[in-house]
Order: sequence, then C-alpha cells, then structure tokens
Amino acid sequence: YKELADVRTEMENGLASKDEEIGKLQVQNKEFIDKQKDFEAKMEQIIQEKERASVSSVEQAAQIETLQEDLQVKNQQVKQYKRQVDAVKADRDKCQMELNQVSKRHYKELADVRTEMENGLASKDEEIGKLQVQNKEL
Repeated sequence: YKELADVRTEMENGLASKDEEIGKLQVQNKEFIDKQKDFEAKMEQIIQEKERASVSSVEQAAQIETLQEDLQVKNQQVKQYKRQVDAVKADRDKCQMELNQVSKRHYKELADVRTEMENGLASKDEEIGKLQVQNKEL
C-alpha cells in the first residue's frame, strides 16, 4: 500500500509539474502573440504611410519586407509553442489517467483485503462458537 501511495504521490507531483509547465508555455505563447500583434500593427502603419505617400520609398518597402519576414518567424514560433502546450496537455491527461487507474486498483485491493479480513473474522466467530459448545458439553 505504501508503494501504491508513493506511486500516487509521484503521479500527483508529475501532474503539478505538468500544470506548471503548461502555465509557463501559455505565458510564453501569449508574449509571442502580443509581439505578433505589435508587428502586425507596425506593418499596417507602414502600409498606411506608404499609401499616403505620393512616392513609395525603398526604405519603407524594405521595412515591410523585414516585418513580413519577422512576422512569419513569429508565427512559426507561436505554432511551435502551441504544439508544445498541446503535447504537455496530452502528457498531463495521460498522467491523470494513470493516476485514476492506480487509484482504482488501490481501492480494489483495499476492498479485497477488507473482504478477506471479514471472512477471516466470520471464520473465527464460527470457531469460537464451536469451542463454546464443546466447553459447555465438558
């Protein structure tokens, strides 16, 4: 039972660790999304400035291209973090399922021990009854 309790504690600690890791990844993911929005806003600003200008400058075109490249990189990073979050969530779900299985097995084993003990007590009660009858006969 101690071994089952140790396994259960280890799994619960693992779940807490996975929850913490998910939280960290979600914070990083939000930071990247915020940066992505900043890039999109800057790009939109540059595009609007370019449209208002009578002559488009080479510098603005280069900035737009650079921002588009940066945006693509950030989008890839966001996708990567989302995959990591999904993987950690899947791992956490697996740990939760394993914990549930260990708990069910633990409770079944406890119920089996209890039944065994109750059967043993009934057997001892029967034996006591027989001895009392023999004692009375003597």
